[in-house]
Amino acid sequence: MHSMCQNVACLMPTVDSHHIELISKTLEIVEALRDSPDGLSLQQLAGQTGQVKSSIHRILRSLARHGYIDQDTRGAAYRLGVQFLVLAKGVRAASNLVELAQPHSRKLMATFNESTYIAVLRGGRGVFVDVQETRRDLRLIGPLGAQVQFHTTAAGKAMAAFFPEEKRRAVLRHLQAAAMGPRTSVEPERIEREWEVVRRVGYAVNDEKTIAGAVFVAGPVFDSVDLICGSISIGVPKSRYSGELRKRIIAALKECCGRINGALKAVEYIHENSFEDEGSRNASTAVRPMTADDIPAGLALCRASRWNQIEDDWRVFLESPGSGCFVAENERGVLGTAAFLRYDKLAWIALMLVDARERGSGAGTQLLEHVLAQLRDEGAAGLDATPAGEPLYRRHGFVKAHRLLRMKSKADRPRFKAGGAARPMAQADLPQVFARDREIFGADRSWLLQALFRRAPQCAWISTEGYCFGRPGHLYTQIGPIVAEREAGARDLASHSLFAQHGRPCVIDAPDSAPGWLSWLESAGFIEERPFIRMHRGAGAKPLSPRVYGIAGPEFG
Repeated sequence: MHSMCQNVACLMPTVDSHHIELISKTLEIVEALRDSPDGLSLQQLAGQTGQVKSSIHRILRSLARHGYIDQDTRGAAYRLGVQFLVLAKGVRAASNLVELAQPHSRKLMATFNESTYIAVLRGGRGVFVDVQETRRDLRLIGPLGAQVQFHTTAAGKAMAAFFPEEKRRAVLRHLQAAAMGPRTSVEPERIEREWEVVRRVGYAVNDEKTIAGAVFVAGPVFDSVDLICGSISIGVPKSRYSGELRKRIIAALKECCGRINGALKAVEYIHENSFEDEGSRNASTAVRPMTADDIPAGLALCRASRWNQIEDDWRVFLESPGSGCFVAENERGVLGTAAFLRYDKLAWIALMLVDARERGSGAGTQLLEHVLAQLRDEGAAGLDATPAGEPLYRRHGFVKAHRLLRMKSKADRPRFKAGGAARPMAQADLPQVFARDREIFGADRSWLLQALFRRAPQCAWISTEGYCFGRPGHLYTQIGPIVAEREAGARDLASHSLFAQHGRPCVIDAPDSAPGWLSWLESAGFIEERPFIRMHRGAGAKPLSPRVYGIAGPEFG
């Protein structure tokens, strides 16, 4: 996997002396506004940046013309504009693990003048995908594409230690126990103990276990939902290795991995890796229909994942005609759930939850396949996926249709006007709301809207522009669906609904294709909490209407 080689070269540092003062000033202003979501005045910006107010004003005017700065009225505070969201989406689309990790791996190599390596998970296996070689005469190199051994190499142990429990069992069951060197450990109990140490200290060491005269130290890399996706390692000839160097490498390696993990979170990177490619599906996991007696187990999974559902939400799936839920369970109890609703022209999939300790075991796939088997005669199916779940759904034929943003805030009455044309919804209004919603959503969900009206009449408002509903939850009140002909109508409806929720945390799941609407939500104190991806499978699913300013939530579409 690695070998020694001789090569004479020198490593010359380079310094870029180019500097553009205007760009530096602009970035100072942008970073100050980034750290102040409520905005800053011209005077406050001058105080924070040390720049002259006239210069700041000219920069802000230029940024505002391109949509990068917002100011509600003359003299009001300046805030970052929604155009920065567009830039962020471009970064996310262009990013991958190696591109994001390479600069940090390169810096680690330069710090110690020793070769560094990036390994990633692919199809359930670890593979070396990048090497940053030192130019020293005696160095360690690693061939690209070499497979990582999870029980011997530092890079492999740094990944395997953080696998789900069932995946670790599968690795031990299928381990090729051929020793790679005289000091290689092949006993499953000892390997598990080594992984446990790695989990505790946060790094792995391979001291001459695979190559005589070579020491490797590796740290784990996690994607934006904290699932293991790779590792960074550094190789040092034994002749240069010492206790003091070991301490310095471990500290630098942890900092390096932390920066990579932060970069992956910033771009919402989700690593695609199917552990099931190695046959790790857990044969002891059984899937069966959910009953009302299983609701406490479903709620426990919700609480563990910080989801918002309460018992009434689960009962919608259990009690609605043609709908249902499944649970996956093993000897330890319920470890996952999946649910579906049947609207007349569309099936909706939701509440796909798997215990964090069982992710990667195949339980999620088993649950989804049971749901899809129930819906095999439906023309179209839809769901709102978390970024972590998107790869699973894509493998089962779902395609991305829209992106949604969960916007969260504590409802504060002074931020919302109680006037406008909206009025409380009455029972007599429901037939016209049902008809309008059928046209906009593309399927009949009148029984759901009736249930929302019954559960939270204070959240239900109507106007000539549209309508709005809401429902209470464990963590916050979900406001939606919000449907209006124009953005002004949506603001009016949402303001009335939020006004009634004074002091309670609220969320609105909004399409990211409405920058003006998102800007208004931000001005009202909402911040982006997480994204969702609306996905469809099969013909007949209607695209999200531009008249939808807030969905009913990922559970209901």
